[in-house]
Amino acid sequence: DNLTDDEEEYNNTCCKVDTKELRLLIDVWCNEVKKFKEKNREEMEFEALKDFELYSKVSEDIIVKYEGKIPEQFINIWKKYGFGQFLQGYFKLVNPDNYIEFVRKSYFEKNCIPLLVTAFGDIVVWEKNEYLSLLTYRYRNFDCLEYGCEFLFNDLSDNEYVERHFKN
Repeated sequence: DNLTDDEEEYNNTCCKVDTKELRLLIDVWCNEVKKFKEKNREEMEFEALKDFELYSKVSEDIIVKYEGKIPEQFINIWKKYGFGQFLQGYFKLVNPDNYIEFVRKSYFEKNCIPLLVTAFGDIVVWEKNEYLSLLTYRYRNFDCLEYGCEFLFNDLSDNEYVERHFKN
């Protein structure tokens, strides 16, 4: 037991930490974790996409047009899977160009890009290059779905998440 009530004894027995060295080690470790996540994210198969049904491949023009404007995860999924439906047809990965004018005419936030459409006609958009919002046209409502999109496709594999956000 290294705990003590005597502060002087504690200070005498404590090891001295070089905070610069510790910070450097933490930075190195964080960079390694980031590299690992990026590598594995690209190789990851999402449970939600197991039943993906291709409608069409994504043209290089569309990929170039939206690179840097939408999360890299969507670009990678477009390259690997294309446009199509998944989760028994409930969600569709869509060409933003087919929905962008409608969304801009019907939604107050003009700086958003449609990425997914549900079987009920709800649209998931990428807003302000920061977060995903769900536009539920059937209820005339909108809601922030997720900040970023790192976990979206994992979350879509969770029945409770889908029920709570999409099927209410």
